[in-house]
Amino acid sequence: MTARKRGMRFGFCYFPQITRIEDFYPFWVIDNWNEEGVRTDFSIMKALGCDCIRIHMTPPVPGAICFDRWNVADRRAVPVTAGKYTRMLDFEVKLAKEKGFSIHFDIGSTFDELTENSVVGWVGRYKGVVESYQFANENYGAFAADRSRLKRLQRFCELGKQIDPRARFAMDLTSKEVAIIRKDFPKLFRLLNPILTHGWFYTDQRGWSEDTLNQLIATHSGKKMPKRRELLPNFLFDPDVDFGKYEGIADFGKPIWITEIVGAGTGPFSGFVPEEQQASDWQRVMECLHKSCPGVERIYHCWFSDKLHYFGLGHRRSSVVAYDGTPKETAEAFLASTRNYGTYGQQPVQSKNIPVVISSRAGKARLEWKIENKSAEDIKASLTFISSSGVQISRKPRTLQIPANSEKSFAVEVEVKKSAAPTNHIFSSIKTKHGIVELWGVIRCPRRIKVHKKIKPLEGVYWRPSPGSVEDFLQKYAKDCAVVFGSGRYWNGFDMEMASRIQAILSSLTAVSLPSVAWYDLRQVWDQPLIVVGGPKWNFVAQILELSVPSECKVQSLAKGEGEICVIEKPFGSGMDQLFALNSPVQLVGLRQCPAALYIAGIDAAGTMKCASDLLRRIKSEPPELFDPSSRQAWTLPPGTQPVWDM
Repeated sequence: MTARKRGMRFGFCYFPQITRIEDFYPFWVIDNWNEEGVRTDFSIMKALGCDCIRIHMTPPVPGAICFDRWNVADRRAVPVTAGKYTRMLDFEVKLAKEKGFSIHFDIGSTFDELTENSVVGWVGRYKGVVESYQFANENYGAFAADRSRLKRLQRFCELGKQIDPRARFAMDLTSKEVAIIRKDFPKLFRLLNPILTHGWFYTDQRGWSEDTLNQLIATHSGKKMPKRRELLPNFLFDPDVDFGKYEGIADFGKPIWITEIVGAGTGPFSGFVPEEQQASDWQRVMECLHKSCPGVERIYHCWFSDKLHYFGLGHRRSSVVAYDGTPKETAEAFLASTRNYGTYGQQPVQSKNIPVVISSRAGKARLEWKIENKSAEDIKASLTFISSSGVQISRKPRTLQIPANSEKSFAVEVEVKKSAAPTNHIFSSIKTKHGIVELWGVIRCPRRIKVHKKIKPLEGVYWRPSPGSVEDFLQKYAKDCAVVFGSGRYWNGFDMEMASRIQAILSSLTAVSLPSVAWYDLRQVWDQPLIVVGGPKWNFVAQILELSVPSECKVQSLAKGEGEICVIEKPFGSGMDQLFALNSPVQLVGLRQCPAALYIAGIDAAGTMKCASDLLRRIKSEPPELFDPSSRQAWTLPPGTQPVWDM
């Protein structure tokens, strides 16, 4: 089966209700959601060959407030109102339809919170527009011991079919649960189509090994599962759940959609996988799935962009675009997979590559695109352009003649305004008789980093020597820095989480994609200025700093929940010779070249999180208002309705 005949479909998981909400709760929460941001996201997806989207984990009924299923007692409704969530979802569904995306829509987060009103509310609202729905997310094992839930699930599917006969319905299920449904609930088995899987196969810092890749292929092809080697300590996973829950999932004769998968795999070490390795692994995994798993119809990359949604997601670092929307190395790999194995590759006119990201201050800039005509006929195209408000296209082509079986380049000249944002996106839509192709360009404008000094520090956060010295460090070194983090403690340690957030914001402000490396890869960057995130318990670099810094800068002297943001000049200087009883600096020559370090650490995870949050809210252009935890609203399930989608 060739790529051209098969044409798998590629898309992204997208958090609609909390996209652009920077959640540093309980320290601060800010709502940055806007329609322009979503338009930019969807245009980037289109330029990468995406033709489907999963709108992920929505409220249980239209009008409900945001919720956090991982802490049910803290279902907070700030800072976005219930009405805004509904308007947000309406806009995103409408725009996805306009872009030509097939829409897969999650109804709620947990199965137990769903009712018939959930089905009536969402399916009735998006009848004829949303192609498929799933009930909740990853509620595995919820049905095997409770058949009444399967009866509820069947009622939901039947009701959904009554409202929209063309819609498809699914749920995250293990292969054992699907077997029970096929045997005892044949009508429900017919209604559940497709079958969903998540490609979160355990990896380590090296990315996808042959063992984990073979497990993935066997699971999705119906082949015999290979013998699994004990690559990871048993306490990290339950083998029956993590390696066996989908065994035999390809034997049910239904199409398979992998609704979550990334180039890094998953597990406590997956966040250590370098970006170039993630990009390479994505291509390798997609090639194997296409070649060996004919039942796989769709693949959704999880996630689209770097997220500051809530604590716990940033440590995976598995996105395709950065926080500011600039492409990461995986973006090129994703485009390659849509061209080689997806329906995008069947179009006669395609984007040849994502454009080079250029940096520019106020003045003129030039962007160049490459497109390819794979057909045997010349194609005439009309061009339209959309740009961010901070840039203006001064000279642009209107039409384009693309010869048969050839590549074509064209360029636009752009005026960059003084008021331009740190990141500015430009899209060109190429319209031919065969359809529309979106092209994407980026202009980055570096900002001078300032630390807002009038904001009162969070309690227990110490700025050493002062916020002014931290500002001096960032203005002098930020664009040359490397962010170094420790491992944290399994899922509960947030060194990597906070390092990712700091790296994301600083990269956006400096217009430089700063490297972010684990402590054991320090040799790659140890002659650069460093931002060291995390205390000495889980970060070897922090342990070295603790040996060499003055006593007042030692994190180990702090109380529980406290932390510091400390500027250290020549952190690995002459004092290191005495500490290690060295007669010459030869053994530490790399470290000794580090001119300065910014040490962001707490005595525990809470202290590190607090320090990183305090730094980030001070360096943003418009510092957010602190959220008072006492103002939380109680979460209640509103009555179900069947509103008319009147867009």
